[in-house]
Amino acid sequence: MNRLEKLEKRWFELVGKPRSKEEIEETLSLGRELELERALEYKAIKPELERIGINITSIWELVNAKERYPKALLIP
Repeated sequence: MNRLEKLEKRWFELVGKPRSKEEIEETLSLGRELELERALEYKAIKPELERIGINITSIWELVNAKERYPKALLIP
């Protein structure tokens, strides 16, 4: 399990049930860390996506797009 997966797992554990001030603060902190990790992943794949003609400014553009990107699935 990589760092992003660990952060997501813990965030999902807390997000539905933060009870204490500490859990709420941890949830918010994890949210910020998750965004940073996702930005790093995006930075790593952006050149590969551009190489195959997919130009995005955020990974969420792929997630929320109505179009499909089958060429992106072929990137090794």
